[in-house]
Amino acid sequence: MSFEDMLKYFTDIQICKVHDDFVYKSLKSSCDHIHAAYFKVTVKTPGHYYITINQESTRKHAEKENYRYSKVRVVFGKKVGDGYEYVEGITKADKEVWTDGPMDAGEYIVYAKIAWNERKTKEFSISSYGAGDVEIERIDENLCRGFIEKVYTHKGRSMRVGDYSSHGVSNCYRGMELTDDGFGFIYYKNESNKTLEEDFYFKSMQGFKLRKPYSGNNFKISVGPGQEKIVILKQLPTASGMSHSASAISKFI
Repeated sequence: MSFEDMLKYFTDIQICKVHDDFVYKSLKSSCDHIHAAYFKVTVKTPGHYYITINQESTRKHAEKENYRYSKVRVVFGKKVGDGYEYVEGITKADKEVWTDGPMDAGEYIVYAKIAWNERKTKEFSISSYGAGDVEIERIDENLCRGFIEKVYTHKGRSMRVGDYSSHGVSNCYRGMELTDDGFGFIYYKNESNKTLEEDFYFKSMQGFKLRKPYSGNNFKISVGPGQEKIVILKQLPTASGMSHSASAISKFI
């Protein structure tokens, strides 16, 4: 077959990873283009797992329909005590959006947000392929309230990239990251005996906006002694990336 014919008759090339002892499990669900879906995945057998969000294939649509895959945002975290540890995140417009890696036994949460191009409620599925059988259950957001804030707080704890030495305080920290997950965050940790009061201003915001309860292009935050706080940034559905320039006015009281 010529390369031109391959491009004409095929839209995808896939390499299938088959493990004779792996177990497949899936659950069909649906969501609109505004609200995220949350799933609880209970792993009983430690080992390697693939967690995948699947949407309808372009092969079910005629070329004239101009059907395109919608952008999927997935964030994966493990429940630990009252919080969640960040495991993985990805955002992509493809039939299968997946993450894989070693997983211990325990309870995990999958956040799945699909910006449907059709701007309506559509079906999709979530699946697991791995070392053992798992339980997959769709849950109400109230059962994992604050999940996004908690997983990125966990991620932020490992990135003490800046302190406030210029203000005479060296044990208060702020870190910022624009991830590949479709989210960004600004993490604060105050280990001093003073309260940080900060007015943070974005001079430019390319491809993202502040996630509630914040809005606009600036926010004010107060971080007391012994506190940690986080501000979440959300990538816009049509954006291919995020960039910014910012400044802050800070004081300690």
